[in-house]
Amino acid sequence: MDEFRAYVPTHLEKVLVNETAQIKCDVSSNLTNDRILLVVWYKDNVPIYSFDTRGPHVNSPSHWKDVAILEDRANFKTTREQSRAMLVISPVQKKDAGIFRCRVDFLLSPTKNSNVNLEVVVPPDVPKIHNEAGVVLPSHAGPYEEGGDLVLICVVTGGMYPVDFFTIFQPNLPDAG
Repeated sequence: MDEFRAYVPTHLEKVLVNETAQIKCDVSSNLTNDRILLVVWYKDNVPIYSFDTRGPHVNSPSHWKDVAILEDRANFKTTREQSRAMLVISPVQKKDAGIFRCRVDFLLSPTKNSNVNLEVVVPPDVPKIHNEAGVVLPSHAGPYEEGGDLVLICVVTGGMYPVDFFTIFQPNLPDAG
């Protein structure tokens, strides 16, 4: 598989969890009278979806999907120009992240492959603001004495790449008066 990746560039596609992913595939041929025979989608090198126009499926293409992986969340679409196609997954789940490969077999042209790295972005939970005593503040902080110290702690959990914490300290702010 490493040799394969060296010859086929991988395109990055980012999508928000619970939204729709459109994983694109180049299904174009430069030869006249050429047509698609078979499109197979792989995720992490395992076949997960196929679009088959061979033999008895010439006039009515056959669709197959691995329901253990895709459930009932995926379908195959082509564009009007018939040069691009896409595997549409909706809603996208965190487990859908990975390397997708689209293999297209033609009647006349050589097989064509496309790689897409699907990154599923999981946003963090709503931030919680705590005061210096660790009490969650519902909507506002204070009152505080003028010239006194103000300590607020922002806690954010969840998300794909949660950050443990960071601190902003800015002494000697200019007087707004």
